[in-house]
Formats: sequence, structure tokens, C-alpha cells
Amino acid sequence: MLRYIGEPTSFKGKTLIISGTSSSVPTCAIDHIIALNHFKRVAFWQTNNIEPSVGYLPKTVEEGKLGLPAEFYLQGDVLILQFRTTVKFGRGKELNKEISTFVKDHEINEVIIVGTLPEDYAQQLNIDFK
Repeated sequence: MLRYIGEPTSFKGKTLIISGTSSSVPTCAIDHIIALNHFKRVAFWQTNNIEPSVGYLPKTVEEGKLGLPAEFYLQGDVLILQFRTTVKFGRGKELNKEISTFVKDHEINEVIIVGTLPEDYAQQLNIDFK
């Protein structure tokens, strides 16, 4: 479930960059993109398919602020879904379905996956873009 921070924002036509959940390398790479391009945290994603976690965000992203397991950052036509935790055991397919539904419901134009997502996510996403 999407929870906005502040006013709801339209994601229609945006390019979605998703950090993989399999290692810290995609998370670090995406944090670097967020910091260098001054992305703003606009929402977080509440789901039972990833491990709960909370911790301080990297200094380069938002020093002193708490980070949640899955957060959305926006800058122009680019939306980032940053995972800061792992997928719960056996829940990869359910997470894939949630992401696919999000992409369709919000009319995302393009999806870029940095790293890997569980259970061959890229093959299972099965999204028709217009």
C-alpha cells in the first residue's frame, strides 16, 4: 500500500527505477543517484512481503532522518523505488505481483531494474507498456 509523505503525487508517465533486493550494491548505487540528483522522498510502501526495518538514512540522502523498508523518491519524470531490506522468505512472487499492480495502476511508462529482484522478477513482471 502506497503511503504519501505530504500531498499525493501523480506518477503517470514516469520512469520507475527499482533497486534490487538481493544485495546492498543496488541500494548503494540508487542512494548515490538520489543524492547526486536531489531526489525528494515522496512516499513509502507498506507491504507484508518484505522484512520490517528502520534505520537512519545515509548522510548523502537525508542526514538524521529515519528510513523505511521501501521508499519512493521523485525528481522530474523519474521515480525511484528504493528497497532498504530483503524480501521475506517465500514472498517473492507476491512482491512481484504488488510491483506489477503498482506499475499498471499508476500508468508507469518505463521500468528499470538495478540489480536483481527475487525469483526472476524481470521475467514475471509481464507488463504491457503503451
